[in-house]
Amino acid sequence: MKGLTFVPGVVFALSLWSLASEALSLDDYLKRVQKQNSIFEGLELGREAADARTELGDLELSPFFETKAFFSDDQKPPIVQGFQAERTLVYGASVGLKKQFITGTGLALDYGTTRTQLYGLPVPYEARAWNGLLSLGVQQSLWRNGFGSGTRRRRERESATQRLERLGLEAKARQTLTEAESAYWDYLFGVQDLAQKKDALQRAVRLKNWMDRRLSDGVADRSDVLQVQALSDLRQLELIGAEDGFKAARRKVADYLQVAGVEEVREESGSDISLRRDPAVLADAGQAPVRIDTLLKVEEAKVRLAVADETSDAFRPDLKLQGLLALNSKNPSNPAGTPEAGPTLVKFADPVKPTAQVMLAFSMPLDRDAIDRGRFVSRAEAHSSKMLAERALFESKSAWDELVRRHGELSKRIEVLESLSKTQSEKATREQERLSRGRTTTFQVVTFEQDAADARLNLLRLKAEQRKLEAASRLFVADEEGNQP
Repeated sequence: MKGLTFVPGVVFALSLWSLASEALSLDDYLKRVQKQNSIFEGLELGREAADARTELGDLELSPFFETKAFFSDDQKPPIVQGFQAERTLVYGASVGLKKQFITGTGLALDYGTTRTQLYGLPVPYEARAWNGLLSLGVQQSLWRNGFGSGTRRRRERESATQRLERLGLEAKARQTLTEAESAYWDYLFGVQDLAQKKDALQRAVRLKNWMDRRLSDGVADRSDVLQVQALSDLRQLELIGAEDGFKAARRKVADYLQVAGVEEVREESGSDISLRRDPAVLADAGQAPVRIDTLLKVEEAKVRLAVADETSDAFRPDLKLQGLLALNSKNPSNPAGTPEAGPTLVKFADPVKPTAQVMLAFSMPLDRDAIDRGRFVSRAEAHSSKMLAERALFESKSAWDELVRRHGELSKRIEVLESLSKTQSEKATREQERLSRGRTTTFQVVTFEQDAADARLNLLRLKAEQRKLEAASRLFVADEEGNQP
């Protein structure tokens, strides 16, 4: 075997496909394609990303930490002289936690303190006081996200999107394997076609040498030699074409295996191109196989419908019920001019003077034209996807029936061609024997030899076509949800 080829700067750590030591079966070849071809590594990362993406939507349900510091300087004139300070300074800080639940309920817990300084009061002192606050706020959507309906719609849309992404990646993987297998059978066709062309050329050369001897012995005519010479030249031309096709097929196989070069691919194989397989068994899809790209259209229609539901819900008015309960505290009053050093933490959340608040808030968008257009677009897209999916299901059933029909038709043609090839080969052999006894013409020998070669080539081509047709059954999968056109 030739030495391993190295790409400059990169040493291929993967085990290269080498047929020097062993013949590679189709199953082994496809396993190595999945292992060595970077497409499958990318598809696996895509599947992991699709699984993780659904968790991002629930980020809004995660608890959030919030902290703030504030300062306010209020110098507006008093409404009634003597009953309001001429200037009020307020500053403080707070920390809190917020949490949104799947039911559409929101909770907010805050803990903070403020300091207020009043100036211009008609009293002989300035009040400086620290206030403590511990509050719990509750908010519940009663309409748009009523008890989590909006969250459930979002999750349904994200789940449908995840199924669509995973199915798209699976379709890409199956398509790549189908194309890789097709390249494998093209390669096997090239191997056997090349062998047949070499054998045909050798027979033509032997016939030419024999005819040259007859010409030198004076028992053959120059025209007979020219006929055999033309046959030999034709065989050489066909061999050149076969070598070109073989090299192209070998290069394609090497590309799917992602090896350093084509030298590692030898002219052998562990699979028989004549081995017939049942497409239904390969598809493993039960009684109603469906093309995987058809299921993609079905899943896309489901995503469009989920988007339409979510869009329609987003345009609805909203009614929210909000409540707040705060426990307040204040430091004891101090003599005039004696500033507080800071808050008394043990006095925070004093339940003696709580604050309770209840609010009902209503909101709605006013641009009805834009709302109607948005709903129409989403519904139209959902309906269009549904119609396309129904058509794709119909075409998928027809495609499967046609695949099975063509497979059976190819089987019949192969059986006939096998008999014809055997007959043509035997005719060519017998005609050469007759020529040696002078009972036929060189033209007949050349014609029979060409007919035999054509029959062998057509038989080999039909077998490769049938194997590739069987490989296409990988694109059909089971319809677990029983979708109907």
